[in-house]
Amino acid sequence: SIKHPQGQSQWLCLWKVNKNIVWEHVLDDMYHAAVNLSRRLTFEIEQERE
Repeated sequence: SIKHPQGQSQWLCLWKVNKNIVWEHVLDDMYHAAVNLSRRLTFEIEQERE
């Protein structure tokens, strides 16, 4: 914990992030979002035709 001049303490948490794993998750989420948008667009176009 870190002591401030006012006597208040604050916790400082540090952790290591594997950037490759995070980037894989981001790309996976973006891919699924694009697929969902494509499916939604197809659905909306089909609804207009009916």
